[in-house]
Amino acid sequence: MALETTGVAFPSNVSEALSTHLRVNAQITVIIDAGRWQWLRIPLENLIIGQLSGAHTVLINKTDLVSPEEAEAVEKDAREINGNAIYYRVSGIAEIGANILQAMLGGES
Repeated sequence: MALETTGVAFPSNVSEALSTHLRVNAQITVIIDAGRWQWLRIPLENLIIGQLSGAHTVLINKTDLVSPEEAEAVEKDAREINGNAIYYRVSGIAEIGANILQAMLGGES
């Protein structure tokens, strides 16, 4: 089952509810918009922390729209919130590899 919570939910709360009520273990993937990270980071700080803190996998999206240095800064900032997640840089212009999809499903990366 895949749930897309439109960017306003706290995934760890959704995961807990699935576990408690349906006995389903959730694998949480959060997608970061690299192009808007700096613009959104401060005004949405609590939401961003709430979303990233429980993530198992983080996709840093739209990396084709930022410089490699900007993508690195976004990843570094996100890792300060959750250093335990697996991070991947992705873009809508490139196919997401099978290894990334496997990590999103909770398999080996």
